[in-house]
Amino acid sequence: MTRCTRAEGAALLLAATLTASSINSVGADAASWQTLDAGSIAFVAVQAGAPFDGRFERFEADIRFAPDALEDSTFLIKIELA
Repeated sequence: MTRCTRAEGAALLLAATLTASSINSVGADAASWQTLDAGSIAFVAVQAGAPFDGRFERFEADIRFAPDALEDSTFLIKIELA
C-alpha cells in the first residue's frame, strides 16, 4: 500500500472534491457562479490508523470551468502550508 503525507492526502482529497463538484455543476450556467470573499478548505484523512480533521484557511484559487468544454476546464489551488 502506498502512503502519502498529510499535504499529499489533502491535495488528493481536494482534487476529488473539486472534481465531484464540477461534475455536479455541469448544468450550471456562468450567471449562477459567485465569487466569495472568504472561505476555507476542509478535509478528513487517516494517519497511522487514526482519523483527523484539517482545514486550510489561507489559499488562492483560480478556477476556470467551462460546462460546454470540460476538456478546457482547469483549477489551480495554491495552499499556504506554513
